[in-house]
Amino acid sequence: MVRRGEAGTCLCLTAIVLVSLSIVGKNNNAPAVVSRQARSTAQDNETELIDYQNHTSLRLQAARLGPGEQGRPYTYSSYDRRVKLSGYQSYGYNGHVSSKISVDRAIPDTRHSRCASMRYPRSLPSVSVVITYHNEHWSALLRTLRALSSRTPPALLAEIILVDDSSDEGDVAGKLSRYREDLPPLRLTRLRQRAGPLVARTLGARLASAPVLVFLDSHCEPNANWLPPLLERLLQSKHTVACPLVDSIDHGTFEYRTQRGGPRRGAFDWNLDYKRLPLPSTQPQYLPYSTAVLGGVFAVWREYFEKIGGYDPGLEVMGGENLALSFKIRNVGARRCLSASASGITLQRCKRGLVSEQNITLSWRGELRGSLGGCLDATHPGARVKTLTCHGERGNQLWRYKQEKQQVYHPASNSCLVAEGDGQTQLLVQMCDLDSTSQQWVL
Repeated sequence: MVRRGEAGTCLCLTAIVLVSLSIVGKNNNAPAVVSRQARSTAQDNETELIDYQNHTSLRLQAARLGPGEQGRPYTYSSYDRRVKLSGYQSYGYNGHVSSKISVDRAIPDTRHSRCASMRYPRSLPSVSVVITYHNEHWSALLRTLRALSSRTPPALLAEIILVDDSSDEGDVAGKLSRYREDLPPLRLTRLRQRAGPLVARTLGARLASAPVLVFLDSHCEPNANWLPPLLERLLQSKHTVACPLVDSIDHGTFEYRTQRGGPRRGAFDWNLDYKRLPLPSTQPQYLPYSTAVLGGVFAVWREYFEKIGGYDPGLEVMGGENLALSFKIRNVGARRCLSASASGITLQRCKRGLVSEQNITLSWRGELRGSLGGCLDATHPGARVKTLTCHGERGNQLWRYKQEKQQVYHPASNSCLVAEGDGQTQLLVQMCDLDSTSQQWVL
């Protein structure tokens, strides 16, 4: 309350100083007075707190009705159910349902009640938002851009940098030309060869012009006033990396889902598996706290990101970048901060498809990764093994190699990996049998 009272006073003083400057500036005999007033104005701008929210837009969003509005799940018709599988084939989520939901849809404001009334410094820096994609469904990508446009303070959004990682579907550049007037400044660049999301992000960071970088996914929907809380943390230190709370969108119905169990802090166990831990009892849920870095969604000063080396050049796909960044930041004495009042949501992918002839490796996280991408996933004994997008949450994608028995064990189904079919390219999980040669593997 004291800070807001002071901010109101500073606002009045700033207006007076600006009027005085316009008058004194005409008097060449008073340079010292101008200098003192200029310093006073700068100091006031640094401490002044303002409300960045567009309250008119918030009211209009709250009144929206229609499929998927307010984050509600899409209701399938009989036709939707018939074409459900085809909607997953290229995107890892139901692209058919995505196209049925407005690109301007409203989502629920899930911030802590105290966050809606918070004010932030007028002197927040501007950002370059870097988004990379490969064959992203047009409606999901456009929904991301429209959400950024409507829920980000215009003064803070310098540009959006889109990096096309050699997509071979659709003419994104041509489609975007019809929407440029309704979107923030856009810079679109395309890689001639597929390089992977981290290489594409590194290129986007090099093209950025704003002092702060914000990395986002190409299928996310930022929530109300998501950016100012992140930038406030960065303003306190040039060595801070700020992450938002990340909720989820169901890959089939596009239902908005908040974090299970409320706000959590990220950590790693001794197996380097990412964990979500409860907040200490003394930590208010509406205030920022220290956490491991989310490698895919975060804000950072551009100069500091370059100083620590950015994403490691040897990394191509997502999966280890959060570890690398967390260790880099810790080693140079920086701060990792998760802002509880900055909320965004990212779409959980669910790539479908059977295992074909490919090399399979066991990762340090206990995942069986195929050479063509994705992780092996199974549900119950007798189930066919599928290749799904690696989610990093273990569960159905956790495997253990039993060296002495030469078996690959699947804890979730209490079964073992089996190779069947012509050339033994069809993979299943069955009850473990030491006498079965189809269950023997050499790693």
